Amino acid sequence: MAKVTLRNIPATHDGNGYITIDGRRVDAFQISKLSLQFETITDEKRFLEHLITQHAARGGTITGNLTYYNCTSAFIKAVEAWKNGDAEYPDITLQSYAQINGRGRQEVIVTGVILKNVGLISLDDSSDTATTFDTDLTAEDFQTIESFKE
Repeated sequence: MAKVTLRNIPATHDGNGYITIDGRRVDAFQISKLSLQFETITDEKRFLEHLITQHAARGGTITGNLTYYNCTSAFIKAVEAWKNGDAEYPDITLQSYAQINGRGRQEVIVTGVILKNVGLISLDDSSDTATTFDTDLTAEDFQTIESFKE
């Protein structure tokens, strides 16, 4: 195995969140921190007279954590319209990439995102920093848009 150098390890620093309202994409929030995982749903069975348990991949689920700055009213208004029964839950897409000079970038888009918590407002008289909101999330699908050069 070749020596691993820090400069060849991706640093992630770019990304954005989008929602689709009436067929048009709108900037919804700015990502501060994003972690996404694809978890395999496994089936486990030890057959009669077998000593070893066997496993099979049966599906998957996408989960994650998001810290974001709520930069626009469009997102809250879309969630409010859904809450009031006037619209479907907002179509949320998250897109992020990691880039390494000389190797290009790895870019992933995650669709069908549902945020567990939607930040409405936060006030704090002891802070002058930008407000962030934390939430867990689920998603329906992911796609690799661009890959590192191997």
